[in-house]
Amino acid sequence: MKYPFGLEVWNIFGIELPPTGNLSFNAWFLTLIDLLEPNVLCLSLTLVWALWFNRHRARLEEETQTPVQIVDLPTSYLDQFRASRILKILLAYLYNVSSFD
Repeated sequence: MKYPFGLEVWNIFGIELPPTGNLSFNAWFLTLIDLLEPNVLCLSLTLVWALWFNRHRARLEEETQTPVQIVDLPTSYLDQFRASRILKILLAYLYNVSSFD
């Protein structure tokens, strides 16, 4: 990885990355699918997004996050997403409708 900040984030996250070598992002992503269980894969992909978003903000000279803040984002984001999905399923069940989407 050529992005030291990103490497620091992944080290804090605690998941050993497969070596990237000359892999494209797509090829690297496919190795993650094979190596990680679904929950960890979701967290990892959300972390990739958080890193990209933070880098984008830095390029625009906006306020950025620390590595620890970036690592906290996937868990809190996915927890909110799951809670939202559970609420929608519960409301659909209670009101006997197919979906609240």
